[in-house]
Amino acid sequence: MKFNSIIFQRDTLQSNIIRNLLGERVVDLTEEYFPVSTGEGSFLSQIFNLGKRFIGFTIGLIIKGIRWTFADLWDVVVEAYFEVKYFDWNQTDDNLKSELARNDEMISGALGRLTGTSLAWLTGIAVSTGLSFKYPVLSGKVALALAEEGGQEIRSAITNLIIVSRQAAVRSMLLGGLLNARKLEIFGFKPVTTQRKPWTLNDAIETTIKKLPSGSLQAFATQAFDAFEDAVIEMGYVVAYTLDDFYLSQRRASQSVLGQERTIELTPDVRVPDERIILESPQELAITATQSAIVSHQLIHNRDVGQIAGMPERDYVSPMPQRRKLKVIFRGKETPPWTTPDGKISKTVEVNIPDIKYGLTWQELKNTVKSYTWGKYQVTAHLSNGRQMRVFAVSYKEGEEQCYEYIKLSTAEILRFHHGVAATDHPDPKQRKIPTRVYPAYATLTAGDVKANGQLNSKKKAKTRVDLWVDEEPDNADDLR
Repeated sequence: MKFNSIIFQRDTLQSNIIRNLLGERVVDLTEEYFPVSTGEGSFLSQIFNLGKRFIGFTIGLIIKGIRWTFADLWDVVVEAYFEVKYFDWNQTDDNLKSELARNDEMISGALGRLTGTSLAWLTGIAVSTGLSFKYPVLSGKVALALAEEGGQEIRSAITNLIIVSRQAAVRSMLLGGLLNARKLEIFGFKPVTTQRKPWTLNDAIETTIKKLPSGSLQAFATQAFDAFEDAVIEMGYVVAYTLDDFYLSQRRASQSVLGQERTIELTPDVRVPDERIILESPQELAITATQSAIVSHQLIHNRDVGQIAGMPERDYVSPMPQRRKLKVIFRGKETPPWTTPDGKISKTVEVNIPDIKYGLTWQELKNTVKSYTWGKYQVTAHLSNGRQMRVFAVSYKEGEEQCYEYIKLSTAEILRFHHGVAATDHPDPKQRKIPTRVYPAYATLTAGDVKANGQLNSKKKAKTRVDLWVDEEPDNADDLR
């Protein structure tokens, strides 16, 4: 068999291009305002959601990707404070509505910038990636360069949209609140339809200070108020940074030295997508845990773990040593995983067929062993080789029919049948013979080290397990011969 060499280059891998395009998965707004690094942020990533109440479209998906810290929250409070301080409370209702409309236009403009930037860069990256199949080296490098630069441009546009939305949301909250207060005539507000002289809180404070009797008192009051305002703002940032550092240190202390906890969903057998193994371990142990799970699955895949030989001990002693024996396992489901929807293990039934003939094929085994209804009626077939074959079925007739089918795979013949009925009121529910439809799951062929004359050479045994629930012939089907 000839194998063609395949050369992988890092620049041509689409995963590398996408990773450079995405960059950081989370937008950290602290870098836009504060040069001091605040780590990974705090648990307040969902607090600021005010913008959704005042704009005509949803920016929730963007806000979920932001790291919000206490410093960010205090920054919003400071912005809101200065907005209230210098806000003209005598504006007419029409002016307030115009301001609200302009806020929506600002957000729409930022969104348009993000859309245009993303469309242009993503189109270029897609074209370069598509050409990499024909020109792998050059196109791969072009796509990688576009991904690096385009990722920065797109993230910058996203950050701009977030900042504009936040600022507009704070102002829209103030404008909308004042409009609603005037409309409902609460807190002494009434609708304003005529133009009035502008009035702000800052003007009111300055007017009050100017009424003081002397210039010294006015200077003292002005500086005291400004200093108090600056001190409160700085004190808020100190508290915010301290809280951010505290929560960051707590998070890092709680993390294991082996890395972040990871969850891996493993499908050991690709033919059975529903049978999955869920592994949870620190990142440093994830690879070892995955390898151990795969190795364990490979070790027990062809072994009857937990199965007990279904033939009486006298069958191994009285007759001559057996060269080939087949054990067929039936399950209460057609395909793995062998569990019911409520999480219980499905019914397991086994039938032992002694002295299997040579030259047995998987297709012949598949055509012979069919699903049937398991039940309380026991049919024991006494064979010409001195052994027995036992089947539990829903009736004596069906049990005998199953025996006649199975004996086609053996070199022995059926001499007679013995019938019996198992108890249906067993204290253990698992032991009760309740009629159940069972399906062939797999078969295990055990070949003993026996001479042609029937003498036992050694106690060595070779086992071969083949799946019967699949529709296509397994790779090890030839071992049945």
